[in-house]
Amino acid sequence: MSTSLVHVLTIVGEGARDAEAACEELLSRRVEHEVGSYGSDDWSQADHRAIEALCRSLIERAHASPVIYYAQYLDARTVADSRFSLLEWLDNVRRQICGDYFGMAYYPSRFREPLLEQIAKFRRRRVYRTQAEDRWYLQHVSEALCAMDWVESASVVIAISEHLGPSRTDEDILDALGSTNVAAETTRRMQRSK
Repeated sequence: MSTSLVHVLTIVGEGARDAEAACEELLSRRVEHEVGSYGSDDWSQADHRAIEALCRSLIERAHASPVIYYAQYLDARTVADSRFSLLEWLDNVRRQICGDYFGMAYYPSRFREPLLEQIAKFRRRRVYRTQAEDRWYLQHVSEALCAMDWVESASVVIAISEHLGPSRTDEDILDALGSTNVAAETTRRMQRSK
């Protein structure tokens, strides 16, 4: 498992067309190495640098127009970019790009209604209530899609997974729960020294 910072953006207007075109161009570079697999080795090292540059650029401009929705959250338990496969690709084009340090999926506005219907179906499933990481992702994508409600121009939702490193293992967390709280111990020492 890996820890990722997940960014979800809704981009509108000319910016949406430009962002979607950049994503399409990166997707077109993919070369499938194994039938049925989908991963970072399907892109070259030069492509990985281009993927990182696009993702960093989108994140840096997330608080400016033409971005009308932006959210981020920390996901410490997801295996690779598995959250990107939660929603079906309606026209059988998997709009997912896998880099070394960044992964992304993008959802053009023309698929808005069917994607929202899929999310509504997910919300009725038990797994939605028990898998927090899936719920967080779908909730943010839903909010990003709904941000398009009043927009009549082209728009695109882009989800970016920024890989931060390996997750803490369950054993690490159990060890942390059993260890002495450093702040409490420091406070006790200070009180004893008075």
